[in-house]
Amino acid sequence: MDRGAPLLALIAGILVSTAATAAAQNPPTTPPARPDTARRDPLARELVLDEMFAVGPSALAPRIVLQGGVVYRVEVQPAQGEMSVRSVRHPSLPPLFMVPLEGGGPVGGSQIAAFLLVPRSTEEYRMDVVAEGTEPIRVRIWTDPKEMSRYARMREATRGIPTAGVSVRAVYMGAFVRPDLKSPVPGVSRATASAMGTEVCFGVVPRGAWISGRFGGCVLALGGFTRPDSAGGLWFIGTEPRYELTAPGAAIEQSLVLTVGIATTFGTAGSSRRTDYLALALGYHVATRLLGRRLYGEAEADLARMQDLGGGLEPTGTASLVPRLATGLQLRF
Repeated sequence: MDRGAPLLALIAGILVSTAATAAAQNPPTTPPARPDTARRDPLARELVLDEMFAVGPSALAPRIVLQGGVVYRVEVQPAQGEMSVRSVRHPSLPPLFMVPLEGGGPVGGSQIAAFLLVPRSTEEYRMDVVAEGTEPIRVRIWTDPKEMSRYARMREATRGIPTAGVSVRAVYMGAFVRPDLKSPVPGVSRATASAMGTEVCFGVVPRGAWISGRFGGCVLALGGFTRPDSAGGLWFIGTEPRYELTAPGAAIEQSLVLTVGIATTFGTAGSSRRTDYLALALGYHVATRLLGRRLYGEAEADLARMQDLGGGLEPTGTASLVPRLATGLQLRF
């Protein structure tokens, strides 16, 4: 029997036991956490300004840097005073608009007024405060992440919404009086003639990115018309506001439309007199989407009153009540 084997086993056991004891007494050190791994509260508010203003106009208005597109909450305590926020770089511009918030209440016997403020751009702004009561005013400005999230959702919801449109339409107008020519029909003092042509409308979209309400329509309408039987032509310029009747997102948009404009004749055969008309019309307009969110088909039916201006600006001449029909395409952008 080899007597060296037990001795080697005893030595190995002593070494293993010594190593385990050393490891237990001196555990490996854990590296410290890096500072940038600490999680921050995404809804934490950040105090930007905390200032006390004495009674009367502030002698030295504080200046702070505000970030464009960030929503700030402004708290004034007590709510007795006037405050405006102006750009230092453009002091002539009006003060920034602040939206008042509900929910202000008594705090320590005083009332807090709260507002939301969204700067136009990132720059330095000046705080002008006038304390009107008998005690100084404390003004605090915080970043408001909750309102900022809501503001971002609103901007995203309106992103890509059409703002304006251009329409090209074929228009027909019933026969209306021609005071420059006598009628060839016995017993009828004045001739009449219908008109057909094309109208171009430059308008705004209701419930769009520019106008959130129900009003829209043609800011400027330009038309050129021909009249049969060598009756010459007709130029038209006017405006056509509309009031939308349907709910947002309707498959067929329906609107009431009012047309106001001036029409004048040209190239009239057999007469050198130019005739001017005051055009007033009330009608019904429909539009439906044809392609994506941009191309629409539209149709309109009006009852128009064509009033001869009698060579002046006052409607003293003959008036005609005629139908007016239009159909065409509208491109929104």
